[in-house]
Amino acid sequence: MNDFIQNNHQNFDGFFIGENIRHEKFGTGVIINAIQKTDGSTNLLINFGSSGIKELNTHFAKDKLSKI
Repeated sequence: MNDFIQNNHQNFDGFFIGENIRHEKFGTGVIINAIQKTDGSTNLLINFGSSGIKELNTHFAKDKLSKI
């Protein structure tokens, strides 16, 4: 069984596709995609520019992300 479910809803654990955010290690980025997992968490695909594109799980990274 696939562990991921593609979800077309705009709200992902309080984050939105297209939203600008800041991560304490990677800097400023924009959320470019989100995948809701079957366990209830969400993986955010974030473009951090020079730090690259990162996939972060909201369960683990929510405290490290802030909206700007």
